[in-house]
Amino acid sequence: MKKGKSKTKINLFHPPPLTELTAIFRKEIAKVKFTADEKRAYFEELYNILKQTEWKHLQPWAKTDFFKCWFAAISDDLLKASCKYELLKNQYLIKKKVTKKLDPLDMIRFLNEEQSKSGELLDSIILLFGIWLEKYYLDFSLRKGFSREFLRSLFGDGEDSIGWYNTMPVKKMDSFKEIDNLENISFRNAIERHGPRTKDALKILLIDIKPHTKTLLKQVEKIIEKEKQKYFEKYPEDKGLFVKKTKDGRDDTYPFDEWRRYLEVYILKQLGKTNRELAEQFYNKSNEKTIRQILRDNQKAKKLSINAVNINFPGTY
Repeated sequence: MKKGKSKTKINLFHPPPLTELTAIFRKEIAKVKFTADEKRAYFEELYNILKQTEWKHLQPWAKTDFFKCWFAAISDDLLKASCKYELLKNQYLIKKKVTKKLDPLDMIRFLNEEQSKSGELLDSIILLFGIWLEKYYLDFSLRKGFSREFLRSLFGDGEDSIGWYNTMPVKKMDSFKEIDNLENISFRNAIERHGPRTKDALKILLIDIKPHTKTLLKQVEKIIEKEKQKYFEKYPEDKGLFVKKTKDGRDDTYPFDEWRRYLEVYILKQLGKTNRELAEQFYNKSNEKTIRQILRDNQKAKKLSINAVNINFPGTY
């Protein structure tokens, strides 16, 4: 290998700080340009995926994460990254004299052989935005990864579900006991799926179900609040994804239905729809008021996209 050509591949399980990842990502896309045809093809693909998404069954924090991925996906930065990835892939196919598209196994070989060119680009995007650029995995990232079927396979019954068993004798205890010395049936799989922070976000309890339910719930609520505070002190950048407070301090949720509309308005505008057409589609009539609303929806989508790419989602929009 020539001197100066080697690169250290990003460790997905022990990633560098967000500032370093962002710098890597910016460097990878700095000189990338895209054509009008490439932009249209990219947004056509996104729109086809968007029409098939399922998200209303998700917990509020998962909905926030879902839309964070989507608003990152509609940015020019992700479009540039996609164009660069396709260019690298096509160069690889020509070099290897491959006449068919890459299947998932070919993609793994491509990433291994072209690691110095594409590895840091893809790994930084996965860690920053949770998105894969390969078309098959792009679909998985934005749609299948949040489908009911996937969540059931992840948390439901079966070999892939997260299971625990206790290695210590259960003696007489008070209402509950915090468990530390557990053997985890598939803890490694959980870490691989959710990243190294999973361990910090888990608290395992053995609960004596005999005491009064209200007493138990009060005790568990105190533990949850304590553990949440510890987690967000360690990972303050995660707080916006999980917790939103009203002015009087109550937990609240984000306007997810509006976010969904912003996304579709933005994507359809990229595909050539006029403001009048969009006003008819989303507000059932086209007049000065509804056209102004379409313009506001589009502007909000732009701001949310910028915030998502800058790891400040949802931020101010």
